[in-house]
Amino acid sequence: MLYNSDTKELIERIPHLAEYNEILSRLKQEEILDIKAEINIKVGIEEVKVSGWLPGSDWTGTPFAPIFVACKSNRELAGKIFGLFVWDVMMKRTDDWSFIRGAKIGEVPIESTVYFKIEL
Repeated sequence: MLYNSDTKELIERIPHLAEYNEILSRLKQEEILDIKAEINIKVGIEEVKVSGWLPGSDWTGTPFAPIFVACKSNRELAGKIFGLFVWDVMMKRTDDWSFIRGAKIGEVPIESTVYFKIEL
């Protein structure tokens, strides 16, 4: 489950839903299931995950490659849609997670959403 880090409210909606659904409509159901399964594997049982670091830089031959194709080879859009896939997966997990945007490592900004386990 995914919670707002400030209010601890359960999040039950995906941002940019219309855009996400448009890309989902270009994917086969099997591809969607494979993408979500691979994200769950990559999240694993660790305490912190950075969404943009999950897929790696080369999606060739991975379950994530169809996202790039569905986004008509637009890297920026594919990254955004991948981030929405991660959001969707995190909302549906049985363990509790929250997130922050705009995190930094030292003075270096992290461009992606950072997810972290919480205990309620």
